[in-house]
Amino acid sequence: MKNIIFLGAVLITLSFISCDDFLTESSQDEVRPNTTTDLEELLLGEGYASRTPIFPYLELLTDNVESNYSNATGQETMLLNGAPVFTWAEDMYEQLQKNNVPWYNSWQNLYHWINGCNVVIDQLPLVTGSKQAKERLKAEALGLRSFYYFMLVNAYAVPYNTEDSGANTAPGIPLILKSTVKDEFPKRNSVAEVYEQIVKDLLEARNLFAKNGVVNHSVYTVSPLFIDMLLARVYLYEGKWDEVIKYSSSVIEQKPALLKLRQFYTYDEWQGVVMYDIAKGGIYNSSSPELIWGYSINGEYSAYFMGVNLYIDPGKLPAFTVSKELETMYTSNDIRREAYYNAYLVMNGFIPEKHLLVGRKSENVVQNSTKGMRVSEAYLNRAEAYARKYLLTKDEQMRMAALSDLNILREARFTEPYVKLEIMNGDELLKSCLDERRRELSFEDHRWFDLRRLGMPAIQHTFSITNGQIRTYHLEKGSSKYVLPIAREVKDRNPELEK
Repeated sequence: MKNIIFLGAVLITLSFISCDDFLTESSQDEVRPNTTTDLEELLLGEGYASRTPIFPYLELLTDNVESNYSNATGQETMLLNGAPVFTWAEDMYEQLQKNNVPWYNSWQNLYHWINGCNVVIDQLPLVTGSKQAKERLKAEALGLRSFYYFMLVNAYAVPYNTEDSGANTAPGIPLILKSTVKDEFPKRNSVAEVYEQIVKDLLEARNLFAKNGVVNHSVYTVSPLFIDMLLARVYLYEGKWDEVIKYSSSVIEQKPALLKLRQFYTYDEWQGVVMYDIAKGGIYNSSSPELIWGYSINGEYSAYFMGVNLYIDPGKLPAFTVSKELETMYTSNDIRREAYYNAYLVMNGFIPEKHLLVGRKSENVVQNSTKGMRVSEAYLNRAEAYARKYLLTKDEQMRMAALSDLNILREARFTEPYVKLEIMNGDELLKSCLDERRRELSFEDHRWFDLRRLGMPAIQHTFSITNGQIRTYHLEKGSSKYVLPIAREVKDRNPELEK
């Protein structure tokens, strides 16, 4: 185990960005792992983003969040922390660094974890262990690396263009597929090349898992369900509706259950308030039947977005809360209003809460993931694919299939009696799919990516750091700011990223 810990330290010196860093002398031979068990430990320690949020600020870019000025203790600091992202500043990363905001350098973190996956893949032929164990571990590393590249290309490159394949030749992000040191600066691959590599790796991982049988996987590690769910997500972004249906259906066939929120929902007539028991009914709790994979195990709201301080002065709003636009999308009989958000800790505002915080609403100290993959996404992906196929073909079976998926999900989210949706118009059907997606997957790093793939609409944010001095910021439709800037410290180390 000592060797593996030391190898993890070596990985940091080899992290992607700088040619000079690459050439720093270090000897991997002296700390090379010997067994597949060693590599499993290495992947857990250097490949998985278990306790580090990948994009703790992504939701601040969207229309799901609004800012609030108040004179609460520490409020100005919280507003300053979130402002560079909330206002889509071109130098957001430099400002975040200056303000000592944690976890701001997502680019560097993601490539560090990618390199951890690469080391495991490269070392597999050199260690002892069964062929079955090696192939399962390779499948796990390939799946995890694919997820990281998917996050990178959807943050730092133009959206995949489903209508004009030529547009996908635009610069994407560098594909680093080996852990070996090279005397050159990594160049950007095209958006198309990145997507092709992601799909290639996922299909290989799927075959390796299928070939070597089913094993009991933790909800915190990559599994065959993870692979199918990510394939459905990638194909959704590519607009390949038949593939979306295929892999979403595979997930649903293996794990169809949704958490019935009404089991944990009560109305206190004496106090006149609705109560939701998140200790038992958190959708990201490890016991949730719809949880496929969870990451970012963190007991604080910083896992959702920086700048949120739960422990503000009584009667004061946090710096950032759920937008009124999103809040009003939940009807009174939609249990998600209570199950996914908390209004008790703040006045006249909502904050996200999809998991049980450490020691909150329960005497037990529990930590659960805050983001990941859930079966509900499979129903939503498939419903959208069916709706889009209906718009193309007018095939009534597609319309009915989309409605069926929406109603299965909604029935698990509403109070009884649930009245089923009945939509005949294709455009209204697609809008219902997208609205349901926004309600269900809020604050799970979907909204910003969805806005990008759905045409990059205009967004307006109002912001004030002092009382009465409100300024409005506009993100124009199709703005280049829908592609996040690469941090200056990253570009300084690799001039190829300027191209």
